[in-house]
Amino acid sequence: HTKAAVEMMEQVIASDSEFSPEALIQLIDTHGAERRPLRPDLPELAGSYAAEHRLSELGSELRRVHATSLAMVGQFASAFKALEKNSELDSVNLNRTATNSVLHLLADNADDVTFLTFALPRTNSDENAFTPDLETKLAERLLALGFAEQAYAILDQGKTSSRSESNRLWRAEIPL
Repeated sequence: HTKAAVEMMEQVIASDSEFSPEALIQLIDTHGAERRPLRPDLPELAGSYAAEHRLSELGSELRRVHATSLAMVGQFASAFKALEKNSELDSVNLNRTATNSVLHLLADNADDVTFLTFALPRTNSDENAFTPDLETKLAERLLALGFAEQAYAILDQGKTSSRSESNRLWRAEIPL
């Protein structure tokens, strides 16, 4: 089913119709959800659509998938620049969703230097609202790289009442 759906979305995108931007959003989200590789031309297309539809209802979703798609193809510096630019246009919740997606991809796919370049500045920020699984993922990677204090800081940002079991276990393990 997924293969047929992806082919249909790609045909709609190629047709350059009024439905192409929505099909692109769905295609990028599908590839992200299934951890499938993304064609390298799609982030540029998403950026073009985001600029074209910046004032429409689709604008915020296109900006989100633009940043996410950049991260999916390993262009993390560009993805974080896009997120920064989007913060001026989109709601806090939408920005958090996009940032969490990009940070997930960063933790999963970036080399160590790139990961540290973009993750370390976010360890003590008050504006972060990481999902519990992202907190754990970032903390695990930071701890594996020898940044125990920063790993603890990320785990400590979550609300005490909503801490997951894995968060509590990692918080206990870090001092050891």
